[in-house]
Amino acid sequence: MKVMKGLVIVAVAGSLGCASLPQMRPGMPITIDRSFGTPRYQQEGRGIDPSDVASKLNEEPRSSPNVKGSRALYVLAILAGAAGGALIGTPLGEKAGGDRHPNWTLAAAGGAVLGGGVILSIGSRAALDAAVEQHNRSFDPPGAGDAP
Repeated sequence: MKVMKGLVIVAVAGSLGCASLPQMRPGMPITIDRSFGTPRYQQEGRGIDPSDVASKLNEEPRSSPNVKGSRALYVLAILAGAAGGALIGTPLGEKAGGDRHPNWTLAAAGGAVLGGGVILSIGSRAALDAAVEQHNRSFDPPGAGDAP
C-alpha cells in the first residue's frame, strides 16, 4: 500500500512539470525576454512555447532561413552533448570500476566536445532570436526603419 501511494505521488508530481506554455499567435509581435528564469519568448507578457515559435516562424518566408539554421545547430548541439557526455563518462566508469589508470585524455576531449555543444546551442538560440526579430519587422509601420 505504501509503495502504491508513493507511485501515485511521484506520478502526480511528475505531471505537474509537464504543463506546456501557450501557443504562439502568428498575427502578433513576439518579445524576447533575456532575463534568467523567465520564458524567453512572450506575447502580451505571457510566455509562449519555443518549439511552437520555431514551427510557426518556419512557415514565414522571411524567418524560415533563420529557423532552419537554428534547428540544424540545435541538432548538432544535442549530438555534441551526447558524444561529450560519453567521452567524459567512459573514464569515470573505468575509475568507478576499479581501474587504477583510466584514460583521462578521453574525459578532456569530452569536455572540449561538450564545450563545443554549448557554443552550438548558443548559436541555435541566436538564430531563432533573429527569426523572431525578422517576424517582428513585419509589424513595423512602412518607412520605420528608414534613416531620416
